[in-house]
Amino acid sequence: MEQPDVGRSGSGEVEQRPPGPSASDEWWTIPDIAAHIGVKVGTVNGYRSRGQMPEPDKMIGRTPVWRPARIIAWHRSRPHPGRPGRAPKPTNIVPGSGT
Repeated sequence: MEQPDVGRSGSGEVEQRPPGPSASDEWWTIPDIAAHIGVKVGTVNGYRSRGQMPEPDKMIGRTPVWRPARIIAWHRSRPHPGRPGRAPKPTNIVPGSGT
C-alpha cells in the first residue's frame, strides 16, 4: 500500500502534500516530469536523448531542470495515442483475406 507524501512544517507539525510535482514549483527535474506525465524516468531520459522534449531551461550542477509551465505546455502539445485528434494506426489486414 502506498503511503502519502508527508513532511514537517517549521512548527514540527506533519503536513500532507499531494503526490507528484506542483506547477507552482520553481524547477522540475526529470523525476518530476516523469511523475507529471505518468511515465518512468527512463522514458523521459529517452525523450531527452532523442530530442523529443524541450532542452533544459537551466543546469544546476549536473542536473537539468525545466520551468513547470514549459513542460506542461510541451506535454499538452504532444499527440497522445488513443485520444481524440490523432489518426488511428493503420492495420495490416488485407481486405478479402479473412484475417
